[in-house]
Amino acid sequence: MSVVVGFVTREDGRAALRSGVEEAKRRGVPLKVVAVAKIGAGGASGESVLDLRQELATIEEDLRAQGTDCEAKEVLSTGHPSEALLEEAKGADVVVIGLRNRSAVGKLIMGSVAQDVLVSAPCPVLEVKH
Repeated sequence: MSVVVGFVTREDGRAALRSGVEEAKRRGVPLKVVAVAKIGAGGASGESVLDLRQELATIEEDLRAQGTDCEAKEVLSTGHPSEALLEEAKGADVVVIGLRNRSAVGKLIMGSVAQDVLVSAPCPVLEVKH
């Protein structure tokens, strides 16, 4: 079992990471930090994927230095990011995601990873606002 954090490089992602670390320590289980990079049309550039990989490596190194059993990984996806995160969440105790404020129209046009995870997660979901 584990705590899975859906990580993004925004303040809501950092808030989810902080809460995920606390939750993993509280439960005494490993932490899995997952960042989904969408590839293909309109997806992440090669440079941004490399930046994400470097950030995840730093996160993993820092958390391990603090005594947290942690794996940080980037998942490349051609589909909706929520699908990849939900796949990584199979077998988890809980999924931790960050929330940001969006208008109703913004959610309609862009979709909502958080909403998809809430509806479809195979385990409890902890939502965190920054």
